[in-house]
Amino acid sequence: VGFRLLASESPSQISRCAMGVLRHRCTNRSAEFTLFLLLLPAVAGFDWGGVFGSPTQQQHATDELHDSDFDDFLKQHPVNAILFYAPWCFYSQQIMPAWDIAAQKLMLHDPPVHLAKIDAHRYGLVGDRFDVSAFPSMKLFVDGAVFEFDSDLGRSWQQIVKWVNRHIDRDHVLKSVEDVDHYLNDNDLNVVGLFADNATGTSFLKSARHFSDVMFAEARGSDIATQVAEHLSTHATLTCETVQVGKNRENYKQVSLPRAFMHCGSQPRNPQRPEWTDSFSAAVEGTVVTVRRSDNSDGWEQNLQLKCCDDEKHAAENKEKHHVTVPSVVMFMPHDERFAIYDGDLENVHALDRWIMARRTPMLMRLNQENAEKIFEAGPERIPGLFLISQEPDDRLEVVLRKASRGLRGRVFVCIAGRSTQLERRLASIAGIEEESSESVLTLIEPHASSGVQQQQQQQPFLQQQAQLQAQQPQAQQQQQALEQAVQEPQRFLQRRSPQQNLLQTKATGQSRASDEKAVAAREERLAAEGRQLQMQYAALQQKAAQLQVEEQADKQKERNLEERTAALNQEEEHLKVFQSQLVKEQKKIWNVLKRRKFGGQAQASPRAPSEQQSPQQQQQQQ
Repeated sequence: VGFRLLASESPSQISRCAMGVLRHRCTNRSAEFTLFLLLLPAVAGFDWGGVFGSPTQQQHATDELHDSDFDDFLKQHPVNAILFYAPWCFYSQQIMPAWDIAAQKLMLHDPPVHLAKIDAHRYGLVGDRFDVSAFPSMKLFVDGAVFEFDSDLGRSWQQIVKWVNRHIDRDHVLKSVEDVDHYLNDNDLNVVGLFADNATGTSFLKSARHFSDVMFAEARGSDIATQVAEHLSTHATLTCETVQVGKNRENYKQVSLPRAFMHCGSQPRNPQRPEWTDSFSAAVEGTVVTVRRSDNSDGWEQNLQLKCCDDEKHAAENKEKHHVTVPSVVMFMPHDERFAIYDGDLENVHALDRWIMARRTPMLMRLNQENAEKIFEAGPERIPGLFLISQEPDDRLEVVLRKASRGLRGRVFVCIAGRSTQLERRLASIAGIEEESSESVLTLIEPHASSGVQQQQQQQPFLQQQAQLQAQQPQAQQQQQALEQAVQEPQRFLQRRSPQQNLLQTKATGQSRASDEKAVAAREERLAAEGRQLQMQYAALQQKAAQLQVEEQADKQKERNLEERTAALNQEEEHLKVFQSQLVKEQKKIWNVLKRRKFGGQAQASPRAPSEQQSPQQQQQQQ
């Protein structure tokens, strides 16, 4: 990686941009440096031509905006989402496929939501208008209001669709049978609602807001719902899948299929633009599909995906066809039975949430990071987890646990965990299993927020309110200054005019000025009332903050008192040790005196040496 730096750029900032830290966003949007990505040649989908400024082929399906047509696009589409990207930013290129798929999904809305993108590095003034300071940035425009995407949510197309749905309260609407195939084959977890003309489906709409990894769609109306139900019955029997073909320089490519007795369509499943002329043919032999480009003899540069399904005749002979009725709710998942029909109350949102929660994961799982996030997250239904933790695999216990998981489905998550990974060791520590223990333990853990998280959640509204009030103060001051300027401006204007002009203007607009003055006075009074209200709220927040500060100081004082008491106890312990040592010495002296008294005759038989003779004072002192 090589850089040409100017004095205004810090190497640490540019290196962070190049290495993709700061929550996977490139933080420099200016043209004051040139970034040469000479490494990473195998990164899929990276627009190398855009880095070096040469013309590139359009690789993505969403519309490319410019500064000249940006405002027209906003006027034509009051509800839209814009991706502000930079061609040299790796994470901007990485999010492009998800943005294209989300655009296709959101076009199924009623009315549709249009997605587009703009090179905010090239058109910096457009980015400045909307405070774009990092790449990529996604913003949702709803009738003039702007909502920014939170990158902590993730950057999959599912998260983008959920983000849009949360702000505009819309969902996927299936208007034809073709929409079903387009919708189902891009996501692993799908829930489809089928409702007649007089059905409300309010519980279905509420449940759609509770899951971030499950995609929801609905068909409303007896005719279209019946057609979709018949198609879903066939689709559930065939078990269609999306096969990743990828890029290829040759005219054909062979790819392995997941199983035999499948057929593949020739229509690409990845996003396509109208100007692309690529067409393909697919021939299946056994478990291998041969894909050829049919419009010419060249290869292809797109990440090709094809839809492959089980053979209908073979499936009809070996599988029982499902019967989907209207109204109903069905779910497709990539595990266990792969298809399920909801048999509960369609108006009970809690029962529907629990039914979906039970099928979004396999009945028996092995603990990994993805499963752990689903098990321990704060979902709509707080389902506990039943874990079998063992040092070595135990086939006998796993068989018993697999049988039990069928009866526990929907009430607990059943999971098998070892002791090898850090996540598994952490779980064993939570369950109270010692590291030296080799026994298998079955434990039930219920997810709940810790006290620290609860305290942070309780303080979050207070902090947000305080920040909001602090942000509103400058705006109130600006409004007050604008009001004062509006009041003073007519006076300045009249001073610049002649007396005759002022007299004529005053007679002609006397009533207008009176009404304007009343409007200005009313506005000034309203702003003053709002300012007083903000000051009262700010004073209340300051009082709460002072109270929290007093409590914090009291806790610190308690902690200091405890430390002083501990130090005093330690000092007293040292004094006791010294006293004990002196007591032992005194005991030895007394013991020696007693010995001399008992054996005094023997002591007289052996006179002292001249140097050992004691004076009367010493003898008296010894006694």
